[in-house]
Formats: sequence, structure tokens, C-alpha cells
Amino acid sequence: MIRAVNEDEFRRIGLMLWGIKNSCSWALNEGKDVVPRALCAVIVAQISYCFITDDEREHRNRAKVVPSDWHYTLIQQKKLDIVEILRRSDVPNIEFFHNRNFVVIGFCLGDVVFIGIRGTQFAYDWIKNIRFVRKSDSYFSTSSKFHSGFYNEAVELDYKIKEYFRSTLQKNSTTNVTKLCICGHSLGGAIAALILQSQRVHGETFCYTFGAPRITNLAGQNAISQPVAFREALDIVPHCPPKLAGYYTDYLDQRNADGSVFSSKNGQELTAFPTWVRKLLVYEGVKNHSVEIYREKIRSEIKRTHKNIDQYLVDLESRIL
Repeated sequence: MIRAVNEDEFRRIGLMLWGIKNSCSWALNEGKDVVPRALCAVIVAQISYCFITDDEREHRNRAKVVPSDWHYTLIQQKKLDIVEILRRSDVPNIEFFHNRNFVVIGFCLGDVVFIGIRGTQFAYDWIKNIRFVRKSDSYFSTSSKFHSGFYNEAVELDYKIKEYFRSTLQKNSTTNVTKLCICGHSLGGAIAALILQSQRVHGETFCYTFGAPRITNLAGQNAISQPVAFREALDIVPHCPPKLAGYYTDYLDQRNADGSVFSSKNGQELTAFPTWVRKLLVYEGVKNHSVEIYREKIRSEIKRTHKNIDQYLVDLESRIL
């Protein structure tokens, strides 16, 4: 049974983000803190599922297609003012905007602006998402061909993200905002990886994706800036769209929850893909895909390898706020 998500949960999340963010290095060349940064990023991605559009509330019977337990719980509950709750937890400049298919949240913690992206329930049409049509890039200046559906959404959202980033810089001109972290789970990860190609001009830019589908072929992957792409071995979604003789291929920097290099089993996709597609179409394929699974796996790794951060989180999780 999924427990209710209440105001205290979000207040802890605000304090948690500040604690993790301040306990690790945010230098691009600092590899030892890739897992704590990923924990920050997956929490941001999880928060994005909590901002529910009016259209989604009107069609709450489709909430099960969205790969987040928190989203499913919150859409059944009385509406919470999450923006106000997080602002009271010292998460300033938080805003969210959306179109029919995607939601974007943004906020600033010290010198880092975080952007979280997720797909709405209307984006989870897997017949469309596994289609093979690619589109030549005329926007991100990469000379690549991308999945046409993800590409079109990313171009539309990128304008709004740039506007938000400029506004945040102006509001925080005295706090020396110098870094941008783009985060996305599932379909939101595909959009985040594309938007990275535009936003990388803003000083130090990080991009973390979790269980993201593929967006281009090998030539395209070699031509673009790479996100740090976390994935789970039993997660179906990173296998979509299928490779099919190289038409699409994996991200070049794929990681396990412990930050080590991810390696998929040769031949697994060719034999299992038809079964995976069937499971996606009947919503069985998200069992190993939810954002909460990724968060829990990375949180467990923090417990093992980063004792100072783990103790902070244990103390926070035990507090009554």
C-alpha cells in the first residue's frame, strides 16, 4: 500500500536537498561525488511528478501510466500547495510550467539552478514513443537526427527554460549562480538530454537522467554532450526505441546506482524486446521503472559510501517537523 504524501514530506525534501547539495562537490571534473549529485537530481525529478496539471486531475483514471507512486497518491488526495510548502522550506524561486505532454519545475539552491522535467499521463503513449522516425536537428546545432517526438517537445520547452534561467539569474544576481543541473526521469530524461545541448553554454551544466529512453543513433550520440544516464538492469524503458541494427543506441555515459559503468547483456534486447513492448502497452512494464525505485537504489548507495550524508538524512528522516 502506498502511504499518503503530506506537507511534512515536502518540508523534509526541501531540507534534504539543501543538505545533500552542500555536502558534495559541484565541480564538473569531480567524479567521487557523482552519486550524491545523482541523489539530488533524482529527488528533483521526483518532485516534478508532484506538480499535477488540471488536465491530469480531470483524467485521474490514467494516473497509473505515470511511473511515480507519489504522483498516483497525490492525484487522489486533496490538492496541496507544493510551491508554497517548498518556499517555506527555503527553496526559493520555485516555478513550474507545462504543456499537454510535459511538466517542468525550476528552483535555485545557492549557486545551482535545478530544472526537473517529467512526462504527463498524455505523453505515455508507447505506440508513439517506440516509433522510429528521426528528425534532423535545426535547433541545437548538433548535426544529429533525433527522435522526432522528443525533439519537438524539447525545442518548445527549451524557450521557456531559458526564460526561467535568465529570470533566476536576475533575481539572484548577488548570490553568484554559476551552475545548472537538468534532471529527468523516464520521458523527462529524454527531454533533459536534448535540452542539455542548448543549455550547456551557461557555465557548468550538469545533466542527470534516470531510466531515460534513447533519442538518437550512435553517430548522433557521438556528436552530442552526454548526460549521466542512470539505469536499472530490469528497466524496460531505456531499451526504447529498439536498436534495430543501429537505428537507435544507448547513451554513452550509463551508470548503475553505485555510479559504476552500466553494461547491458549482449543479445538480451533482440530476444526480449517483443515481450517488453507488450508489457509497456498494458502498463506492466513500469514495475522496475518508477522514479521511487531509482531514488531508493541511489539512497542505499549513499548509506554504504557517504556516511556523512547518510547520517544527515537519517537524522532528518527521524525528525518531526
